[in-house]
Amino acid sequence: MTSGDDKLRSSAAAELAGVKLSTWSSYVARKQAPKPDGHYDRRTPWWLRSTVNDWKASRPGQGSRKHTTAKPREAAAGSTLATKPAG
Repeated sequence: MTSGDDKLRSSAAAELAGVKLSTWSSYVARKQAPKPDGHYDRRTPWWLRSTVNDWKASRPGQGSRKHTTAKPREAAAGSTLATKPAG
């Protein structure tokens, strides 16, 4: 462990990662967060500051998703986005 490599519990890791604790906890449960560097006990993981920083630096930006459930909007009749009839 190098200088400045503090052991961070979930709340501190979430803050460093720039996400809410509930989001961090979800990432951990889905194995989207880095694997903990250790555990204080069987239920309390910790991460090194460098582990969280490395994960954060390699993380894709917001909106970068592998799939989407959103459907394209259809132009509503009479809206300015509706296509004009040919003619």
